[in-house]
Amino acid sequence: MSQIVSNAYICYSEQNPRMNLFIRIGIILLLAIAPAQNLRAGCANNDIIAPNTPLMDSVSVNASGNAVVGWEQSSSSDVEGYVIYQYINGIWTAIDTVWGQTNTTYTNPISNADLQIEMYMVAAIDSCRNVSVAATPHQTIYFNQSIDLCRASVDLIWNNYINFTAGLAGYNIYSSLNNGPWTLVGSTVGNDSTFTHTGLIAMNNYCYFIEAVDVSGLVTSRSQVMCLLANIPLAPTFEYIRTATVSAPNQVTIAALVDAPADIIRYDFYRADSLTGVWVLLGSIPTAAPAASQLTFIDATAKTSVKSYFYKFIAINTCGLESFTSNIAQTILLTGVSTENFTNEIEWNDYALWLGGVMDYTVLRSVDEGPFLPVATIPFTGGGSNRFVDDVSNFTSDIGRFRYIIRANEGANNPYLIADSSFSNEILVLQQPLVFVPNAFTPNINGLNDTWRPITGFVDIVDYDLNVYNRWGQQIFHTNDRTEGWNGRNGDTRLEGEVYVWTLTFKTASGQFVDRKGTVTIYR
Repeated sequence: MSQIVSNAYICYSEQNPRMNLFIRIGIILLLAIAPAQNLRAGCANNDIIAPNTPLMDSVSVNASGNAVVGWEQSSSSDVEGYVIYQYINGIWTAIDTVWGQTNTTYTNPISNADLQIEMYMVAAIDSCRNVSVAATPHQTIYFNQSIDLCRASVDLIWNNYINFTAGLAGYNIYSSLNNGPWTLVGSTVGNDSTFTHTGLIAMNNYCYFIEAVDVSGLVTSRSQVMCLLANIPLAPTFEYIRTATVSAPNQVTIAALVDAPADIIRYDFYRADSLTGVWVLLGSIPTAAPAASQLTFIDATAKTSVKSYFYKFIAINTCGLESFTSNIAQTILLTGVSTENFTNEIEWNDYALWLGGVMDYTVLRSVDEGPFLPVATIPFTGGGSNRFVDDVSNFTSDIGRFRYIIRANEGANNPYLIADSSFSNEILVLQQPLVFVPNAFTPNINGLNDTWRPITGFVDIVDYDLNVYNRWGQQIFHTNDRTEGWNGRNGDTRLEGEVYVWTLTFKTASGQFVDRKGTVTIYR
């Protein structure tokens, strides 16, 4: 059948259901082609042979959104130009003529290829105004994009490019960040016409285009350019545990520094027994309005005298997804024992993991429930464990209750310009009581061995009771002062040299009462 369309007689092939147009010899162009009487002198009036069909190269979309048609020069020698056809509203329409045999590109100035798929084909026209069969149609690539705000990704989907002479190899996907240079961000093979670009950065502008590539790799077709603003939840640039410290028996306090402007709905705090252990969710802190830049979380379930714990927290964004994981912090576990040579030996693990590193450790000690005072500074070696031997021989006159705490001190290289500290658990080290009771003395008032008393160390001075009895069980001496000795008299009466019985009751550093007894002999 034939139909006059846009000033040209067009004939369609009934054999091609896909509307692959064949333009028969003798099409009369009413506007695009001059009248017959104006034919070139070189045209033979009886020339009715159509020129050879030009080979379509590709159809692309330029930066202005216009379709750019490309083809190969017709092999017929008398070709004077090319008729450009566009498939409009279901009809192939001649939209323009390109004159000159060697001119092989055309840009449609009224194209809307940035808004839709457009299909084009080209036919050659010779000096006698014979029009060739039209080339196989090509169509532009048009893609849509769908941003997933919660996963910071964009899905691209486009129509397949058709009729590359060498066949379709696949597609390249290009992106420009904030009007920067175009970068290849991915490729697909064959007819795979979908791609997901991940890792979008919040509030940045992304532009995309799709490039179809033929099997030879020499012919390409570009889609329109489409841009979007990645209005995704703003991810934190940092989340940092300033310190994890034992703040009370079986309680650890985690102080955190957070990126307040980020789109975060809560912070989940986790604990593990080892760096590679199972992380257990302890609890969460919801964000406030306005969001705070520092948080405090208290773990009241820690067994601080038994274990050293690892802590971290994860920021959850407004989509309910994990957005950022903090550094890991490890608490200090302190242990200690007393020895028989008047020393206390304490050990502890290294604190981890400050950005400023550990500078050193301060050993804090309390004697008999007095205030904690620093007694030593231990340099950081990074060996993982630390040891300190405390000589307490100068404290034998005290009860013998020694409490210790280790304070880790952060180094000066923290990028947040902070230097924190972390405290260990508190331990109590008890020295065993020292009691030596002489079995004789000579109260001759000569200044030598004139009095008798037990020699004690690390014994409670409050609960002390000493008694001396004669052979008939009569009490002849009593004192609650461990520094007071017996002078060998019963009041003002000088006693004879013989054996006497003594009893002693005292309380140790652990709070236990101890009873002892023995004899002492007076020599005159």
